[in-house]
Amino acid sequence: LGVLYARAENDSERWKMAVALLKKAGEKKDPEALFQLAMMARAGRGMPASDIASFDYCWRAAELGMPLAQHELASMYESEHGTVKDLEAAEAWWRMAAGQGSAQSMHSLGKLLLSSGVSTKRDEGLDWMNRAASGGQRLAILELATAYGRGLNGLPKDEAKAEELLKPAAEQGDPDCQLALAGLYRFGDTFADRREIAF
Repeated sequence: LGVLYARAENDSERWKMAVALLKKAGEKKDPEALFQLAMMARAGRGMPASDIASFDYCWRAAELGMPLAQHELASMYESEHGTVKDLEAAEAWWRMAAGQGSAQSMHSLGKLLLSSGVSTKRDEGLDWMNRAASGGQRLAILELATAYGRGLNGLPKDEAKAEELLKPAAEQGDPDCQLALAGLYRFGDTFADRREIAF
C-alpha cells in the first residue's frame, strides 16, 4: 500500500501516508520499503528533499541485499549524492549487484574499470561490459561498439566486432543502435560495400 501511495501523482497527502507506511515496513527491514523511502527523500515526496536521507535509506536497502539499491548506492558514491565521492565503494557495490545478475551494474562496473587506465582492470572491465551487452543492456552495447569501432579504451579497432554488437539490437528496432550501425557503414574503413544502406 505504501508503494502504491508513493506512486501517486501530485498528491502530497498520499505521499505522507506512503512515508508513514513505508517507515513501518522499513523498521521490519523490508528492502523494498527502504528503497522507496530513498527515492521519496531524493524527490522530496512526503518528506523534505534530502540527498543525505536518500543515501541512508538506500544504504540500508543495499545492506539487505537488494540489487537495485546496491546499484543506486554505487551511483551515489560515484556522483557524490548524499555522500563523499568514493570510487572504491562504488566499485564494491556495483560488484555486489552485478554478482546478482544486474546488467545495469555490470555495465557501470565495466565502464568504471575500463576508464581506470590499469591494464588488469581494463581486461576485467571489458568482461563485465561484454556480459552486460550479452544481457541486452543497450548502453553497454553502444559503448562497446563505439570503443571497438574507433579503437578506444585500449581496445583494438575492430569494426566487424562493432557491427556484431550493434546488428542484433538494430534489427530489433533500437533506434540508437540503428543510427550507430548506419554511421559505422557510412564512415567505417571496412564497409565500402554497404555505404548505400547507411541512410
